[in-house]
Amino acid sequence: MSEANVEIVRRGFEHFIETGEPLWETLDEDIAIRDHDIPDSGDYQGYAGLAQWREDWDAAWDSWRWEPEEFIDAGDRVVAVLRVYAKGRGSGVDVERLDCAVWTLRDGKCIRLDYYGSKAEALEAVGLSVGDV
Repeated sequence: MSEANVEIVRRGFEHFIETGEPLWETLDEDIAIRDHDIPDSGDYQGYAGLAQWREDWDAAWDSWRWEPEEFIDAGDRVVAVLRVYAKGRGSGVDVERLDCAVWTLRDGKCIRLDYYGSKAEALEAVGLSVGDV
């Protein structure tokens, strides 16, 4: 099932990059979102929570884009390694960094998204290390 999970996450990112919208059919309606890169962000829940997380993300950046570099199979979880290109809304500072999104899947649907500011943190969250992949 894990190869199928990688493909679900990959399709979701491809769709988002092309359209700017989530691939709703791959997301559980009660999806839980946690942005570990922003310590006080709290949790987001469901489709409305996903929309709010994106709105909060958008508020920080004048412009941004993700370029997926790698999808790592971690069983019922998939680590999406993302190159982020962004420009700070207030500062105008250009940022390029590597972030990771850990997607947890059940029955072909994404039920949880954990967003991390580093690959090491994301891998640790799924019980792996940089040396494992």
